[in-house]
Amino acid sequence: MVFGIFFTALLYSIIAVHSYGKYKKERKDAQRKHVFYAFAFVSLGFLADFTGALFLGPAMSASTLLLANSLFRLFDAFVVIGVYWFFVFPTDLSVPMKKYLNFVQAHAGITLLAILVTPASVAVAAQSFTIGRADVRAYAIILFWFVYWTVIAYTFWEHSKVVRRKQARLRLEMMSLGGVLAILAYAFEISALIYFAEACAIASGIVFYLGFIAPERLQRVAKK
Repeated sequence: MVFGIFFTALLYSIIAVHSYGKYKKERKDAQRKHVFYAFAFVSLGFLADFTGALFLGPAMSASTLLLANSLFRLFDAFVVIGVYWFFVFPTDLSVPMKKYLNFVQAHAGITLLAILVTPASVAVAAQSFTIGRADVRAYAIILFWFVYWTVIAYTFWEHSKVVRRKQARLRLEMMSLGGVLAILAYAFEISALIYFAEACAIASGIVFYLGFIAPERLQRVAKK
C-alpha cells in the first residue's frame, strides 16, 4: 500500500515538474498556469499522504500519530485545491463555465473548512492503514470530488467533439478519461478496495500526463 502511494506521489510530482517547465516557457498562457497549479497541489497532497504513511507503525507515539494525522489532513486539503484548479482549466475552453467560478471557489472554501476543523483518526493494521474521517468531512470531500470531476470529464469529452485537429481531440479525450479514472479511484477507496483505488490513481496520472503535457512523441503520432 505504501509503495502504491509512493508511486502515485512520484508520478504526479513528475507531471508537476513537466507542467511547470511548459508554464515557464509560456507564462502568459493561462492554461499552462492552471495545469501547473492543479498538478502541483495534487502532487503535494500525495507527498503528504506518503510521508504520513511512513510515520505509521504499531509502536508510534501520540505525537507521531498527531503528525501523521496532520499530514493526512494536508493530503485532503491539497487534493481539493488541485481539483479546483482542474476545474478552472476547462473554463479556458468553455467561456460559459466561468460564471460558475465564484460558486466553485465558495464551495472549495467550505470543503477546506470542513477538512481543517473536523476530527480524523488513523487505524493501523499490518502493512495497511485506513483514515477514519468525520462524517461531515467525508461527505464534504466526496461531494466536491464527484461533482467537479464529473463536470470536468464531461466538459473535456464534449469539447473533444467540436475540435477538428486530431491531436487536440485525442488530448481532450485523454483528459476526460483521466477524470473518469479519478472518480473510480475515489469510489474504490471509499469501498475499501485500496489496490484498485491505487491502480486507478496511477492510471489517471499516466493518462493526464499524455493529455495535459503532450510529449513530443505523442504529438508526432497524433499528427499522422
